[in-house]
Amino acid sequence: MLQYQDIHIPLGKLDQKTDERVLGPTGLIRAENIIFDELGGFQKRLGHTSLSLNKASGGTIEAARMRALGTRRDELVLFAEGKAWSWVDSISKWSDRGRFESVYPVSETSVAYDQTDQVLADRAEVTTAGFTSVVYAWEDRKNAGVRYAVYDKATGAIQKPTTTVFVVAATRPRCLALNNKLLVFYQSGSDLSCDVIDPLDVYGTIGSPVIVASNELSGGPYDVTPYTSTICLVAYVISTNTATVLKVDSAAAVTETFATARTCDVAIAIDYRAVTDRIGLVRLDSTGANDLIKFDWIKAATLGDDTNVDIAVVTEGNNTVNNVAVSVLTGQSAYVFWDLDVNTPDPPGTPELDTVFRATMATGGGAGAPTEMVLARRSRLGSRALRYTDGTAERVMIHVFHTSALQSQYVLLDAGYKVGDRNGEEVAGDEVGLMARWLPGTGPSSPDTRNATSDSGGLYRNGHLPQIESLGSDKYACALTYRKLSDSSRTPWKKAYQYQQRGIKDIIFTLFDSRAFTGAAEGNALYLPGGYLAHYDGQRVVESGFLLYPEDVQLAQSAVGGTRLTLTGVYNYRVYWEWRNAQGEIQRSSQAANVAITLTGTNDTVTLTIPTNPYTNKSGESVTATSGMYAAVYRTKAGATDLYYRAFSFDPGSTSSNPAKLNDTNANTITFVDIISDANLALNETDYLSNGELDNIAPPATPFVVAGQARLFTRDPADTTLIRYSKLRLESDAVEGNDALTIRGPQEGGDVNGIVVTEGALIIFSTYAAYIAVGQGLTNTGGPPDYSSPQRVADIGCIDPRSVVKSPAGIFFFSKKGIYRMSAQGGAVDYVGAAIEDSMQVAGSGGNATTWRSIVGAIHVTDKHQLRFYSNSNGIMVYDYLAEAWSRWTPAGTYKHALMWGDVPVYLDGTAPRRQFASGDGNKWLDAGTIYSIDVETGPIKLAGMGGRQKVRRVIVTGKIQGTHTLRIRTYRDDNIEHDNQTFALGAGGGVVRKRVGCKEISRLGTMRVRITDEGTAGTTLASSFDVSGIDLNVGTAPGLRFLAAADLK
Repeated sequence: MLQYQDIHIPLGKLDQKTDERVLGPTGLIRAENIIFDELGGFQKRLGHTSLSLNKASGGTIEAARMRALGTRRDELVLFAEGKAWSWVDSISKWSDRGRFESVYPVSETSVAYDQTDQVLADRAEVTTAGFTSVVYAWEDRKNAGVRYAVYDKATGAIQKPTTTVFVVAATRPRCLALNNKLLVFYQSGSDLSCDVIDPLDVYGTIGSPVIVASNELSGGPYDVTPYTSTICLVAYVISTNTATVLKVDSAAAVTETFATARTCDVAIAIDYRAVTDRIGLVRLDSTGANDLIKFDWIKAATLGDDTNVDIAVVTEGNNTVNNVAVSVLTGQSAYVFWDLDVNTPDPPGTPELDTVFRATMATGGGAGAPTEMVLARRSRLGSRALRYTDGTAERVMIHVFHTSALQSQYVLLDAGYKVGDRNGEEVAGDEVGLMARWLPGTGPSSPDTRNATSDSGGLYRNGHLPQIESLGSDKYACALTYRKLSDSSRTPWKKAYQYQQRGIKDIIFTLFDSRAFTGAAEGNALYLPGGYLAHYDGQRVVESGFLLYPEDVQLAQSAVGGTRLTLTGVYNYRVYWEWRNAQGEIQRSSQAANVAITLTGTNDTVTLTIPTNPYTNKSGESVTATSGMYAAVYRTKAGATDLYYRAFSFDPGSTSSNPAKLNDTNANTITFVDIISDANLALNETDYLSNGELDNIAPPATPFVVAGQARLFTRDPADTTLIRYSKLRLESDAVEGNDALTIRGPQEGGDVNGIVVTEGALIIFSTYAAYIAVGQGLTNTGGPPDYSSPQRVADIGCIDPRSVVKSPAGIFFFSKKGIYRMSAQGGAVDYVGAAIEDSMQVAGSGGNATTWRSIVGAIHVTDKHQLRFYSNSNGIMVYDYLAEAWSRWTPAGTYKHALMWGDVPVYLDGTAPRRQFASGDGNKWLDAGTIYSIDVETGPIKLAGMGGRQKVRRVIVTGKIQGTHTLRIRTYRDDNIEHDNQTFALGAGGGVVRKRVGCKEISRLGTMRVRITDEGTAGTTLASSFDVSGIDLNVGTAPGLRFLAAADLK
């Protein structure tokens, strides 16, 4: 007879790192949908409910166009459909908070810099056999020709021993990826030529031109666009000043020709839309007394005229249009773009007054009059347009660029927005479609004349615009010209900075990326990273700071009479932009330079002509102490140079105290008339520069933003080890930046990917290491002490800022080796994520660092002592830092983002935002109406230490019934062989019960595992089911043997 005894098996912890064969009973193979609220046992976790997608204004938000979530104080924000939406709990709907589309800056890299003065660049890339090659082409202004080079994208290495291929006297390079080939087009004399490069045989194919059009061009422009996967369309101007369209294959062979016989001489643009199989062709004709822009609809399949051609788009003054672009839309409509040179040549010290226009061609290919609007003032075209898809919506993006001595830059715009009409009129909804800005202060200046080839800026040549290339998966790239700073440690924005010759920056960015919406709250606003640092104040999202400060302000004087400025006085002025957000926090810009004027004769009034800021979404509806973006004019008293006093009034109706003037995005300049006397002036406050503060400079694009120590911390998009920190935020102010406030991360660590701010230090996470910088940064006047130089504290780094989360148990982050933990003040690290390693790796990856799943959000749920890591594709990994145990939760869906809304966890998947139920909610055991189950399985229990015959007679699961459900208990033996499978129908909650599962004899050397799940009936609500407190084995041993203990079960 066997003697039986119950042996208690302690409930273990999930462990996917240890080999199952040696895991033992105290390790769990799976632990799904459980929590560890009571140490020693586990319970079912709460479910999630969906938030409605209904709009307060009617209709619903399109789920496919949801980006991410945000919080500002107690407000929940959803970024979707190119807008911000605020949750109104009382009506369970979303309120529209205005347009906002964030762009994630992937990289900003200098390429092919060879000191040859590189301008007019383009790029294309292709992936073949898992290998990506990129070709860059540009004009070499130093040696007068076109150069290009092919690079291995992964390593950045050039793929041919010679640095570049040089084509003498060539111009206007254009690149295209076609049929797994790289095509480089260029104009060489009167020929249009193309080099075809096979990425799998770069050495054998590079530098071998094919003449596409022989002896047909006469200095005129051309354009290229894809048609099919093997054919492209080429439009060019022939020597008789007419346009021709070609179909060209990936070997640069012409397969079809269409000569339009319609006039074109200075610029041409072409685009194709497969849905309607129509080509849109834009021609600029300046052969007569005016510049005429014409549009043709061309049938693509037969390459011939459609019903409507030679449509008049606009008539401009002679030699005023620089360039044109086009994007063909759904329904056979199109956007036509052109830029108008208002003041050619631009006198030195005067503002850029060019304008980019957008005309919408009639839907259905009709010949109706185009609708003409202003896309951006004080700008020129900076790239070709690109059509892209956003859920069910079709959108178009395009670069414009602003040129000035100090602030030349590119701005990426959503072309679906406009700022008004040509006459300066605006209607509700008119605003600039800001998406991103690149190369602030280092963009090239513009030429003084159209089609210039030897100029001070070197950006423009009519008929050439770089493409925005789609790389797939919502990723895009564009090669832009920039001015290299002589001193790389200095940033632009001041006249003293010197520039070297121009080079190329490869700008790569993504759309709809939750990283670009993962913000940080500081003060009363939420700040968001991306193509520019953004600012949400509960009313709308705008740029943080100002993308342009006032530059090239012009002064004039006149005589009016009365108590005004002092006759013959010498006055100095400073002009800023100022704006107060909806919470009353103020932001102020920098200013270019002090401007002075000496009054003569009886002149007692000064008129300031101030160039507008065209790149802002800040309200200009009213000038009060709490709203409106206005030109803030400060002035000295006569003869003084030290203190600048406010020379304007917040009263827009004032006739005697200089009412402030609103910025106007649909005007080139605004006018401010200064009439205030010195006596009245001295009663006002002085400007912040008079108080010795650092000037306010908006930071460049950033991949993340972190708040702490009353500051914001961002990372430079080009210099990926450079951290930028803001000035200290004062109580009445919003956050302000300054370009001198930086911390240099060690190059050895790689890119800076995350920052944790403590009271007296920064923990800096680079790709391969972690560092600590002690201190609290420079004061707002630039005073010491600054942060210390970062010191290495760990040899493990972070790869995603969304994974960094701080808790009492330490700082958790996702590295190339999994989830790690660092002590709260920086220092020792441990591989806390080892237990969920399998869940975090893509199946079959074998631990390869490139096949880890992404973490789209990491949150600290304080009242549950939990850290939750939301994987993009395999559930929620939950760490209980009191129990020191992991579990995996399995709500269905592909997660996009997650955060804490007050004390409520919220995540976003591809269907809806979802919040976790509270303990008092009904139906709290469902995930968006779907039943989920606990699933717990022990490690193998080996019956070691028992001699003679033995038998496990039954498994006993002890716990408390919490609701009606079916409890299923399985046992397995040896190699996953199911030994028993029993179910128990349990009623409503009550007391503690012990459920027994009988077992057959298991051999001495065998193993067993126990698996516990709960089940419900479809259409019913599964309750919290069963709280498990322990597992016991009823084991029989032969007479005379000692009784067993849990330690015998290994």
